[in-house]
Amino acid sequence: MHNGVFKTLKQVVRFYNTRDVLAACDPMLGNLDPGFGVTCWPVPEIPDTMDNSFMGDLNLTDAEEDAIVAFMLTLTDGYMSPAP
Repeated sequence: MHNGVFKTLKQVVRFYNTRDVLAACDPMLGNLDPGFGVTCWPVPEIPDTMDNSFMGDLNLTDAEEDAIVAFMLTLTDGYMSPAP
């Protein structure tokens, strides 16, 4: 996302689903914490800018997260990056 912490679309969907449910990662480790995205999320950089009303505790199953990712991977605008 904005700071490059997520490496996959699945991590992004899982974050939106579980941000407010999982514990805080070790502040000294942040996204390097072994539990990152599984048992914890790093604390927010600026908590006052967080939206707590529409995401963070969606109660989706792992299969539902996978279905959202599968759907999103079907979306395209036809853009093809130029050859290097």
